[in-house]
Amino acid sequence: MGSPSAVISMRLTLSPALRLAVPGILGTASAFLTTLSAAEAALLGAVVIRLAAWFSGEPLRLRRLAAVNGFLILIWCFTPWSTPGVTVASAGVFDITKEGLLLSLLVTMKCNAVFLLFDAFVPGMRLTEMASGLRAARLPMKLVTLLLFMTRETELLSRSYCSLSESVQLRGFRASMNKHSYQTLAAFISTLFIRAYARSRVLNEALILRGFSGHWPVPASGLKNAGEAGLLVLTIGLALLLLVWDFVS
Repeated sequence: MGSPSAVISMRLTLSPALRLAVPGILGTASAFLTTLSAAEAALLGAVVIRLAAWFSGEPLRLRRLAAVNGFLILIWCFTPWSTPGVTVASAGVFDITKEGLLLSLLVTMKCNAVFLLFDAFVPGMRLTEMASGLRAARLPMKLVTLLLFMTRETELLSRSYCSLSESVQLRGFRASMNKHSYQTLAAFISTLFIRAYARSRVLNEALILRGFSGHWPVPASGLKNAGEAGLLVLTIGLALLLLVWDFVS
């Protein structure tokens, strides 16, 4: 397949708007599917797209995929016996129904399809690229600005959390079910929020001093060429085809 430096990733050559539009459109269509045949087609298409991204140099994120399916295990634990229908097996007082099993399978396929689509296009995007793509999708500027601030401040809050957690561990704290642990946890959370509030005040004053008017200047980066426009039309066509297939099935 060649050295990594010689491999040009397919998704990196696309505009930010298209890298958000393709998984967004196909993922939305997949989420509305109600039949197994259409969901199977959506999952197969997502696997093909993800494999294409992998062959073009984008690594597989198995841990994230495992985390998604770990959540789906909860659905398989509760949905088969909580959904009314034809009983196919019994486990004590619980009756496992055919409809519950089919519903769990449907949700599993749709969830994995959506994850694989977004995992093929979105990872690796810089924050400014994502904001530019959202602006091209005509999202409100206030929402884009909120995303920019939230992403930046979440990273700073995570650093504060790691710093406080390390400080507590260095002092020999071990969590347990007692009053001291509850007090320490309360102090930990309150300190974290106080630091976040202090940071927000500093950020607000810095923005005011720089003449911030409530809108972040983010240029809208649209489609680059006719090829991307054709890919967008193809994406919309595939999404409509999935929905029609689901309707007639």
